[in-house]
Amino acid sequence: MLTNTEFRSFCLEKFNLRWSQFDFKLYMLGFLFHPLYRGKGLKIGIFRQICHWAIELLINKVNGGKNSANQLVAQMSDYKDYKKPYEFGYVDTYSVASWWKMVEQKDNWIKEIALLINSIAPHNVGCERVFSVLGWMCEKRRSRLSVDRMHAMASLHAYYVTNASSEMKYAFSGLSDQQFFAELNKSFNNLSFSEEEIEEEKDELFQLEIEDNEDEDLAQDQEELSKADNKIIMDKYFDINDELQKALGVEVSVIIEREPVIITPYDHGDKNFDIDALIDANLDE
Repeated sequence: MLTNTEFRSFCLEKFNLRWSQFDFKLYMLGFLFHPLYRGKGLKIGIFRQICHWAIELLINKVNGGKNSANQLVAQMSDYKDYKKPYEFGYVDTYSVASWWKMVEQKDNWIKEIALLINSIAPHNVGCERVFSVLGWMCEKRRSRLSVDRMHAMASLHAYYVTNASSEMKYAFSGLSDQQFFAELNKSFNNLSFSEEEIEEEKDELFQLEIEDNEDEDLAQDQEELSKADNKIIMDKYFDINDELQKALGVEVSVIIEREPVIITPYDHGDKNFDIDALIDANLDE
């Protein structure tokens, strides 16, 4: 029977495991660029790390350079401290994108990054579709498929569904719908199995045991996590104080709108520079 200490360690391991499976950078950037939160509760040094991620996004997605990175860090610092033109509060009846569109200033790189982050649709339709396909592939009669084989089968399925028009354009070409289904029925009717094969399938069906793969997968994932300390990962980034709890307790209705990023002519400066040195020069002044 687990003691309280063992149970606490078990819960921390499972929480840290799930935490590590998310795209952590995007979540932290989204938390900072939400005008209601603005990084409330972040521990010392975490804002500097988020600035580093924001500059990487500026370089990769907006073709930024040293000059625009300098301005972005200054803008992020002013935004975090509610300085102009970011002094306006956030009303939860409007979307986050609407709030950022209201902010006007010259060379508004923080607005570019914020709208880019908020253009990501927060849904799991793609994941659910993959789970549905995997559930169709892996059943009681196929419970011993390896993870690599399942991955390959799902990849092939996704590829051919996406590229069906180009990959399968020669299959039954020139046939009407009625003729196409007639050909399919003819193909299925030609399938035959011997009594021996049928009996083998029946024996295999009754002999297969339902394996619980969840514990095995978790054990494999846990080997990749560091067990150096018995602390929750979230505590490294957030200080759960009254201010943060009050902010997180507000019900927020966010409508995500995809906004095209318009790049205006600008001298971004040198593309090869030390991001950490740039952040130090801006934040240590």
